[in-house]
Formats: sequence, structure tokens, C-alpha cells
Amino acid sequence: MQAAAEARKWESRFYELLGVLVVFGLAISPKLTLAIAGIVLVIDIVRGKLQDRRTMRWLEDERQRAERQQQEDDGST
Repeated sequence: MQAAAEARKWESRFYELLGVLVVFGLAISPKLTLAIAGIVLVIDIVRGKLQDRRTMRWLEDERQRAERQQQEDDGST
């Protein structure tokens, strides 16, 4: 739980810094800044999809574990 909070804190800092860089970058070199922002957006989307996949796998494992536990409990009574 603490690791997740720490990860959220660093992710928040990353996006704050990214926002500042985009604002300054647009003033200096708009095309390059938009290209970099596009790449970051794609990376973020892919990372989110991978996280969703991990979450779904964890939920499936938990469901199977609960089913096994239920079967063991039913068998012991």
C-alpha cells in the first residue's frame, strides 16, 4: 500500500514537470514539443493498458483462489 502511494506521488510529480516543460517548450519550439507530448501520450496509453491487463490477471487469480478456498471449506464440513 505504501509503495502504491509513493508511486502515485512520483507520477504526480512527473506530470507536473511534464506540464511545465510543455508550456515552455511550446514557446520555444512548438513542433518538437507537440511531437514529444504525442510520444509521452502513447507511452502513457500503453502503460495504462498493461496495468489494466495486470489488474485483470490479479482479479482472475483472486477469484480462482476464492473458489479453491470455498471448495476446501465445503469439503471439510
